[in-house]
Amino acid sequence: MPAPLPSVRPTRGFSLRDRLLLFTLGIVVVLLGLSMGIIDAFVRSQVRAEITEELVTTGAVFERFLVLRAGWLRKQSHVVAEDPRFSASFDLPEADPEALARTVLGVSRRFQSILGSELFITTDPQGTALAQLELSRPKEVEQRRFEDGRQLWTVDGVDYAVRSADVAATTITVGRIADAGQRPPAPDELATAVAEVTSHLAAESEDGDLVAQLLELFVADLAMLSDAEGRPLDIIARRIDSGRDLSAWPSVRQGLSGRPDARLRIEGRRLFHVDVVPVWSPDRLVGTLITGLEINDALAGELRDMTRSHVSFFDHEGRVIASTWIGAARDSLEFQLPARDAEALPFETVVDGETYLSRIETFGLRQGDDDGQAIRYLTQRSLDRAFAFLDALEETLLGVGALVLALATALSFLGARRITRPVGALVEGTRRLATGDLQHRIVDRSRSELGELAESFNDMAGALSRSREALEESERAYRDLFDNAQDLVFTCDLQHRILTVNKAGLAFLGYTFDQLRGRPLLDLIAPAQRERVGESMQAVPPGTSRPLVEAAFLRQGDSEATFEVVSRWIVEAGAPVGIHAIGRDITQRREREQATIRFREQLAQAEKLRALGEMAAGVAHNFNNLLTVVVGNAELISLHEDVPEPIRQDTLRILESARRCSAIVRRIQTFGRPIDMADVDHVDLCQVVTDIVDITSPKWRTEPQLSGRHVEVELDLQPVPPILSQGSAWEEILSNLIFNAVDAMPEGGTISLSTRLDGDGDTASIRVADTGTGMDEETHLRALLHDQG
Repeated sequence: MPAPLPSVRPTRGFSLRDRLLLFTLGIVVVLLGLSMGIIDAFVRSQVRAEITEELVTTGAVFERFLVLRAGWLRKQSHVVAEDPRFSASFDLPEADPEALARTVLGVSRRFQSILGSELFITTDPQGTALAQLELSRPKEVEQRRFEDGRQLWTVDGVDYAVRSADVAATTITVGRIADAGQRPPAPDELATAVAEVTSHLAAESEDGDLVAQLLELFVADLAMLSDAEGRPLDIIARRIDSGRDLSAWPSVRQGLSGRPDARLRIEGRRLFHVDVVPVWSPDRLVGTLITGLEINDALAGELRDMTRSHVSFFDHEGRVIASTWIGAARDSLEFQLPARDAEALPFETVVDGETYLSRIETFGLRQGDDDGQAIRYLTQRSLDRAFAFLDALEETLLGVGALVLALATALSFLGARRITRPVGALVEGTRRLATGDLQHRIVDRSRSELGELAESFNDMAGALSRSREALEESERAYRDLFDNAQDLVFTCDLQHRILTVNKAGLAFLGYTFDQLRGRPLLDLIAPAQRERVGESMQAVPPGTSRPLVEAAFLRQGDSEATFEVVSRWIVEAGAPVGIHAIGRDITQRREREQATIRFREQLAQAEKLRALGEMAAGVAHNFNNLLTVVVGNAELISLHEDVPEPIRQDTLRILESARRCSAIVRRIQTFGRPIDMADVDHVDLCQVVTDIVDITSPKWRTEPQLSGRHVEVELDLQPVPPILSQGSAWEEILSNLIFNAVDAMPEGGTISLSTRLDGDGDTASIRVADTGTGMDEETHLRALLHDQG
């Protein structure tokens, strides 16, 4: 009887060493966690509060800046409106509207350049725009061309007539709108600009706007500064419009009533701080002047430089109008902006992978005024950068805590070593047992639970040693059978990954075991059969009967071998854990079967052609007898002298057609007779090719047309002297080649036949070519072997 198993004692919980270690670690971890949590919460709260105050300050600076800029714009607008040169352009007695608009436009150009405002609009007393001028800073020139002796540039969809001049390594370009009837500055005018640009560049001053100065100097509509390669460095462009009805603007109505007005306005995707002042002649109101300074990316950048905060402006639909952000970061703001009104509470946003504390405020809102458009602006300050020092502090505290934890663990371990030494011996014995040392035993004569555990361990080690010896004996027998089998033997896991392959299998496939281990079985299946084999493997649930499978395996070097594979499930503990398979190489058997099938098909086809030829010869013989009667009667009619000429001509045509039919019948008779290679005669190869093309036309023309294909025959017959040969053999060769070419063109194509003299003119050749699929490698090799035989 087998020896009884030792009793198993219930687990007594953690050991003393474990408890000491857990207690020490718990105190250190709790203290470290509480310290870091308190420091983190306090510092982050303080940093957020400071950043919030800075965001509020940024908003106050921005609003104060806008108020001051609005005051400056109001003063400058009044100065322009009260200038007699400006107001006089409105008061032209008996001037037609077009002349008035041209006059006002010319004056507006000059005063806008002097004032420097991006928006400059003048209206008549009815609120109609006499001149609407907008300045913009485009990034590039869309098109450059010459037309009617002028150099024309297209910028933002507007054509400008321009002229350029070189200054050192810089080029200046100025121009005016092409359809405004004005010419670009003359060359002598550019000379003055060249001198000023040279002086400006020599001074290397950052004050002033050079392109704006060029625009003012020439009263131009376009000014550009470019480098030596023509790349724009800075562009300023003016767009001009007129005739727009602005009387619906409340600010314009207020200006026409004699009262100035200032507010924010969005034109397209541009935001302007607009000021409207009335324009008076000595005795009456003659119109209004609307000036506007744009709130754009440049202004946002100036605010960022002053406050170290990112600033973005939005319209009432939440679209970004101006921002310090560019590209994808700018676009992301429109998705992250909360759908809520401005409030004092800050919130977090993520831009370019960095977290920012953000605050939304509103500026310029006019309650009850449909023309005053409020803008929301977003101020942001980076939290990640502000918290960088806190992260460094936390890393330092973590390092200190880890050091304290290591010291506490070492002291606890040393104190508990004497108590836990027996447990260590048991752990060491378990490890040696796991590595395969089944002869190891634990010596512990104590009467404690540890002594009983050591005795149970020794009993278990002895039982495992006896089981392993029996298993090794069974493994040796299986390995001998596995390695010496003459068929392909392999095992796979449930995912069909190869685990083992016997020596015969490695020799069959030409791989090493390292190349196959862990490789999916489907990788060794030929691509044409991979889908079929994969479906058959997936269709067999684990534990069910596995069918016989025939598949082509890929050998090393991409050659294929056909195997017949039987397999079974490898079952452990009642559940399938893998697959054991045996494959027999049946490549040669399949090749012999295929060769036999092909031979039988070729033999049947040859018999069909032979029978068809004999039948055609018999039909041709009977038809030739009938033609003899037709030819004889036609010749008798033509011999009568009293036959009318039309009938004689018809009779001659009948006779000619009958002779042609007789020639065709002779060709068919020749085609159908068995070939006697001893019967040779002079053969005209060109005539043979022509006859065979006519005879085989049902095969290459009619039959493909019925199946929706188009096959065309091209002839290139160069004169060739008659040769001494067997004509029937040539007819059979050419007809077989034409039949094979038609079968090789499933989508249609072209068959080319040609005759020529090769070498020094002593060798005649016939060339046959087609646009079909050609022969596969196996057929080509068989044809070469047949020729050599």
